[in-house]
Amino acid sequence: MEIIGIEILNGVRTYHVRSITETNPFFDRLYKVRDQMDSWLDAKTYYSHKFSKSLREGQYRKKYAVEFNYQEGKAVSASKTSKITTLTHDGLSMFYYVRTLELNLGDTIPINCFDNDSLRPLIIKVEKIEPVETPLGEIKCYVLAPDPDTRKLFKQKNQVVIYLSADKRRIPVMIVSDTRFGSLILKLEAVNTP
Repeated sequence: MEIIGIEILNGVRTYHVRSITETNPFFDRLYKVRDQMDSWLDAKTYYSHKFSKSLREGQYRKKYAVEFNYQEGKAVSASKTSKITTLTHDGLSMFYYVRTLELNLGDTIPINCFDNDSLRPLIIKVEKIEPVETPLGEIKCYVLAPDPDTRKLFKQKNQVVIYLSADKRRIPVMIVSDTRFGSLILKLEAVNTP
C-alpha cells in the first residue's frame, strides 16, 4: 500500500493511493496473483471519489472502475450509472478512513462500501487487541473484522480481518483474507516514510 500523490479530481483535492498484491515466484507456479487497486480519496473526509481495480488470480480476471459524483448523487462505471444518496467508500478508501478514527475495544464502525456497481452497508467491529510478530518486532494491534450478523445478512462468504497498529499511526500490520484457494495472509515487512 502506498500513497502515489495528491491529485485534483473534479475540483476536489484527493490522495491517490494504491495497493498491489503479488504472489512470490514460488507460488506463481501454483496460483499466480497480480492485483492492483487504486483509490482517489478526499483529502479531508477520506471518502472515495474514484476507484479502479485490476485483478488477476489464477485463471480469474476482472477489471472495474467507478467515479462518484456526490453533487449529482451518482456512481458511474463503464457498465452502469447507480444512484447514491450517501458518501461512500471503496475497498481501499475504507482502510484509510478507519485509520483516522479513535478505536476502542468493542466499537462498531458503519461503512457504506461501493464495489461492482453495488452499495453494501458494512459494520466493522473492533474485536480485540492482539500482538503480531513482524520483522520490525512485536506490534500490538487492533483486530477489526466484519460483524458476523452483517456478513450473514449480505451473504458474504469472504472474510477479511485487518490488524492495525494500536498507536496513533494505525499502520496496517497484517491482513488475513479468505480466497478461492484458501487463506491469504499479508504481513508488514517495512514502513517507508518521507
